[in-house]
Amino acid sequence: MSDPGSYGIRRIMRPSAEDLSLGFFYEVSEGMTPDEAERLYQHVYEKVSEVVCELPFNYSMADGLLYIARAKAQEVRVPQPAGS
Repeated sequence: MSDPGSYGIRRIMRPSAEDLSLGFFYEVSEGMTPDEAERLYQHVYEKVSEVVCELPFNYSMADGLLYIARAKAQEVRVPQPAGS
């Protein structure tokens, strides 16, 4: 993401007290507020958790989505007879 402004992001900030934090704060000029993004994240997380068991704390949402995508790609489809 080389141009955050094209997504309506005005400013990105990291927590000052955490050296290795993966979380960031942001301000937007348009689009979802941080609260709306958090609610959307929680909704998607709940939906993913219905498909896969609870993700360990050291896994991210992206890890879970990649896992689901890979599992779906590897599903073996049983050939159906013609005309069924």
